[in-house]
Amino acid sequence: MGKQVSVILVEDIPGLGAFGDEKKVKAGYANNFLIPQGLVELVNASNTNLIQDIQKKKARYEAQKTDEATSLKKRLDGQSVSIPVAVNDNGDLYGSVGAKELCAAIQRDLNVSVSKDRVSRTFQINALGDHETMIELFGDVAATLTVSVTQA
Repeated sequence: MGKQVSVILVEDIPGLGAFGDEKKVKAGYANNFLIPQGLVELVNASNTNLIQDIQKKKARYEAQKTDEATSLKKRLDGQSVSIPVAVNDNGDLYGSVGAKELCAAIQRDLNVSVSKDRVSRTFQINALGDHETMIELFGDVAATLTVSVTQA
């Protein structure tokens, strides 16, 4: 087992953690990749002020993102978007409606930009009609909207 070191993340790193998190990683990973890329700082006695600064920045960042998400939630909650799709003679969809189509419909109908990674990975609509869905905006802030899948 390799030696592990404590680091604090100065950026969000997918698969490792979020800005300001303190993590233990293998020394080689930290020394050969994370530190040269400027993604982390080593946790030691000489940089405790830096760590406190990063944690304060993280708190401000989270407060700002929560405020933005709350504002966006007010614009999206209870709204409805329409997605026209091609169907066969039996009324069945050719394929399904996914996150990409939902985000495009939100942009078109509500003039709000939402990243497709904010939509649940399991989001998929396979039938015509109205479907209620949740968009996770930030942390525990989520908006609920109605997706109306209609025949094109």
